[in-house]
Amino acid sequence: MLQLKYKILEELKFGDPNNPGTWLRLEESERGELVIKTWSTLSKQWNVIYRYNVEENWEKWKRLSCRFTQSEEITKKPKSRGKSRARGKNSKTC
Repeated sequence: MLQLKYKILEELKFGDPNNPGTWLRLEESERGELVIKTWSTLSKQWNVIYRYNVEENWEKWKRLSCRFTQSEEITKKPKSRGKSRARGKNSKTC
């Protein structure tokens, strides 16, 4: 089977950066087709999970990654007394 060469455009890692729970890549083929791949620790290879609506799905994964990163930062911070900040459109974004 013919293996196309892909150029890595972006990468997302959920969990520990050295050993991520979920590791995704947005890649572009030589033909210009975009795909989203995920790393399989079982088979030790990259597998395509999205071939269609790639840009839309990648944006969804990026938003999820942003929320995950923000929730990790919140849990790492010591709890303070006083007023809590409102979370909304004006809060910190990725």
